[in-house]
Amino acid sequence: MWVPGKTNILQLLVSIQKKFLNSNPIFNEPTYAVMRGSPNGEQASFAYNEKILIKSLKTMLYILNKPPKNFEDFVVGHFRNRASDIILACSKKGCSAAFIEDLVLCVKFVTSAFKQTGALDRRVVMIGLKKHEVHLELKNYVVYK
Repeated sequence: MWVPGKTNILQLLVSIQKKFLNSNPIFNEPTYAVMRGSPNGEQASFAYNEKILIKSLKTMLYILNKPPKNFEDFVVGHFRNRASDIILACSKKGCSAAFIEDLVLCVKFVTSAFKQTGALDRRVVMIGLKKHEVHLELKNYVVYK
């Protein structure tokens, strides 16, 4: 909690990191905290994490297409440095069918936006697209002479 005059920015950032930047942020909500460790809680956490990844990809796409004024170079630079990691982080196992459909579509759009801005110079190969799994790899373009 922020207390003016007492809390510093480091304490605030550490608090945010602990609460939200973890593998099961849903359990920070009082409604779900009591469900931690239960089958229903794990199922809710899994579904929540799937939704958050899709929303994050859609937000990235929006920012790439309409970067904030005066931050255009920053946005392109950020995604140039992180595009490969973002794409590879989309490889998932044990996914719901609806999530896989959304993920494949989002990855196609985000990859296209990365390429248009020069953030990605490799092609994304979807391999291992199975019932409950998406596996992505990045391949260098082959130049024929």
